Amino acid sequence: MENIRLACLAVSLVLGATAGASAPASGPVCEASPASQSIKKVGEEVVRRLESPHPYAAVEPRAATGVLHTETLTHPGAAYIAPHFATLELEEGDYVIVRAPDGSRSWRYDNTHPRARDGFWGIPIPGDTALIELHSPAVHHQGVLDAYGYRIDKYARGYTAQELGTQGVQAEALCGADESGWARCYEGSEPQLYNHGRAVARLLINGSSACTGWLVGNQGHLLTNNHCISTATDAQNTTYEFMAEGATCATNCGSWGACPGTVVATSATLVKTDDPRDYTLVQLPTNPTSTYGFLQLRATGAVVDERIYVPQHPAAYGKKIAVTSSATADASGYAEVYSLNEAACQSGGPSDVGYYADTQGGSSGSPVIAYTDHQVVSLHHCANCPNRGVPIQDIITHLGSSLPPCALRSDTCPDPWGASGQPPPPPPPPADSFTFSATNTNSAWQNTVNKSLTFTAGDVVEVGTCNLTGATANGDTYLRLFDGAGVQAAANDDACGGRSSYFKYTVPAGKGGTYQVRAGCYSSGSCDGTVVWKRTAGTSPPGPITASFSYTASSTQNATRNTTHRDVTLAEGQTLQLGTCTLAGASGSGDTYLRLYTSTGTLVGANDNACGSLSFLSYTVPAGAGGTYQLRAGCASNRSCGGTVAYTLQ
Repeated sequence: MENIRLACLAVSLVLGATAGASAPASGPVCEASPASQSIKKVGEEVVRRLESPHPYAAVEPRAATGVLHTETLTHPGAAYIAPHFATLELEEGDYVIVRAPDGSRSWRYDNTHPRARDGFWGIPIPGDTALIELHSPAVHHQGVLDAYGYRIDKYARGYTAQELGTQGVQAEALCGADESGWARCYEGSEPQLYNHGRAVARLLINGSSACTGWLVGNQGHLLTNNHCISTATDAQNTTYEFMAEGATCATNCGSWGACPGTVVATSATLVKTDDPRDYTLVQLPTNPTSTYGFLQLRATGAVVDERIYVPQHPAAYGKKIAVTSSATADASGYAEVYSLNEAACQSGGPSDVGYYADTQGGSSGSPVIAYTDHQVVSLHHCANCPNRGVPIQDIITHLGSSLPPCALRSDTCPDPWGASGQPPPPPPPPADSFTFSATNTNSAWQNTVNKSLTFTAGDVVEVGTCNLTGATANGDTYLRLFDGAGVQAAANDDACGGRSSYFKYTVPAGKGGTYQVRAGCYSSGSCDGTVVWKRTAGTSPPGPITASFSYTASSTQNATRNTTHRDVTLAEGQTLQLGTCTLAGASGSGDTYLRLYTSTGTLVGANDNACGSLSFLSYTVPAGAGGTYQLRAGCASNRSCGGTVAYTLQ
């Protein structure tokens, strides 16, 4: 036994001293060192403070696009730039865009981000420069607003290719010469391998660490290692990028940020994680399986000597697939399962599956897929030759009721790529739907695709390019609903945790009739999709509730202090209108200012000058909201004013 320990130590020392060295084809099974579990660092944090004015002002010069404030983050030679927002607190409807100077990549952030108040990592922008823009589409904003704005306290800059090559031994091993190939090289010769690899994503975690993950089941779940994403905070600070691969087989994607793909999400929800089995399951805010497919798990696990392949993002490069192997153990010349009883990389975990498929740091979390049936038999997580993965059947058992739908193959959940390697034809769109393709719609105000529908008072109407069966979206969709008089009744830009759209609307008493759904795209962009609507018949709601209160005030600093308050209870779909003008019984003198807050103190509506110097606003409670709201009446700036605030609830 002492001789075995010494042999293990010798092998470990050789592997630790020589990156890419191969272990013997047979010999003692060595316990993994902690280094074999390390996440791949692809960048470093740089402290730098950038921020908007606090509070930010709408009177700053701005372009026609509504940009209030612009910052530039530059780090010469960086492979990418990812800003870290220490806080984000904006006026309702305002947002921040992080983008590349040429517009090739961008992401929109607003108060709905789950970590807007707690701090979060922004999207990585390939190259050495990123722009941060504060936008306000509300042209009626005047003077100094109450919202804080944003503060960036640091950024991550990506290592250059030369730096990545000097970061030390890779966490996973190249078993001899690197025999993995760029994903595109298998598109024509091995379509099943290539297409199943579409479900594999490149992950950037907390701005500077890289791993691999993959879609499992058909509802937008993603699986990776626990040593990559271990907490809800990690999941919320990860960029999930698909199809990061070259245009052709000859394209070299051998550096971080090379061959950029599509970022589907910059945040996800943690579902379940486990350290001994080294897995984490998250759910993305949108379900991209209709575009990228998904992988399924083999309940019986791996078989010794069966052929496998490993789609992955080694060293955070563009996607590669490990298919062939010249290791002595792989007599066929292809990567195979070497054993089922390798020493567990994680304390308390099951024995690992061993194989000689080439991997590197950044490959952690990759699927090990059986060549015969294209089912995942192991979750790759450590080295060193044989490389090792967690038996997938142990993960299935531990997931229990958290196992995603269609994660296991069955007659009702077949392989999404079919026997030929090509996807099955998409199902026909639902009857209550229409497809659209649009561009330059100015956020669905022009050039829209429209659909007229008839509703009855009391109907609950849902419309979306997400959240409804059969709804789809490509690009940043925007939906609006107008009543028979041409008045907007509902609208939505970003829902379902991404750039798709969805709203729920209850038809008020006396407002039944023909409505028009207008489908378009955010700003001047292009998009397309399937708009689905659902009507739930309801009883006609009661007539509007009306009330009023009088007030006098001074020095309220735009109705943020010394205001007169009224609490009202609102339900999902109800519309509240309030004003010192427009409504019957409303009046005012001086420059009035009105605000509406939720019970948690979130501002959901505000108005200064709707009718000259008087105020009016309307607010419809969105889906999933409701409860006690507070009306606050004050004056613009620190002036004196007064009047009667009338309000109606429908």
